[in-house]
Amino acid sequence: MLILSIFLLVIGVILSCFALYKIKNINKINKSIEEENQQLTITLNNLKQEASQARNDLEVLNHDVLNASTKLAEIHQETETVINNKEALSKKAFENYCLILENEYQKCSKEYQEYQKILEASYSNKQLELLEEINKTQKDLDQIKATRTAAIQAQLREKEIENNLSFYCLQLSDSDKADITKIEEFKSSLSKPRILSMLIWQTWFQKPLKSLTAQVLKTEDKTGIYKITNIQTKECYIGQAVSIKDRWVEHVKCGLGIDTPAGNKLYKSMQEYGIWNFSFEILEECPKELLNEKEKYYINLYSSYEYGFNSNRGNG
Repeated sequence: MLILSIFLLVIGVILSCFALYKIKNINKINKSIEEENQQLTITLNNLKQEASQARNDLEVLNHDVLNASTKLAEIHQETETVINNKEALSKKAFENYCLILENEYQKCSKEYQEYQKILEASYSNKQLELLEEINKTQKDLDQIKATRTAAIQAQLREKEIENNLSFYCLQLSDSDKADITKIEEFKSSLSKPRILSMLIWQTWFQKPLKSLTAQVLKTEDKTGIYKITNIQTKECYIGQAVSIKDRWVEHVKCGLGIDTPAGNKLYKSMQEYGIWNFSFEILEECPKELLNEKEKYYINLYSSYEYGFNSNRGNG
């Protein structure tokens, strides 16, 4: 019993010691756990604070995100509005530009067509001018050739006249010439000398002039250009007539003092040298409508205005 009691006591002591040890350890553990709990509480509080701060930050961030989203939506809306406006303006500007280009094209096309017409008209006018110049040059060349030919023919005709004066000049005998000279001297003292002039015409010149006209003209009459030349001085007169025969009659009568116009160089020379010293020739037959042109041409050819009896350069 005693042993049992002792054993039990020992067991109790051991158990008590163990219990004390355990209790001590438990207290230590509890203390440690309590410290850890405190530390965990602190950590938990810190975490709670951090979580709270994080929630606050998250709320702020969410708010900022919301504001940013709202702002972004506004910006997107504004951007879309601006883009739409820009697109509308661009489309309108493009349409206006296309319209301007179309109008400009129409204007340029119209100007081009007008300019083309002007160029075509200018080309046609220039072509006509060139053709006229060519024709004028050809005409001038033909005229030069004709003038050269006419000059050669004139020289040949002059030689022919010199070699055959009886054919182109009025033929009067020396005695007739002497009688005419005496009458002319007497006529100058008369108040009405025309009667003697008519007498001289009818007696000595009418028939010879008719013969001369017949042999020179070779026909009854001609229309054209004629030449009367003083064979002593080589001065000449170029004239035109529808009836050369009648015109020569007028010249001879005026040369004799019958209705002679004042200041005429041809008639003055005829009265001075005697009509028998003048040759009568036909230069060219031509239609009535060409008389003025041809007369001017031959006056220029023979320089009869500058060095002859013509008082003007012709009517052409």
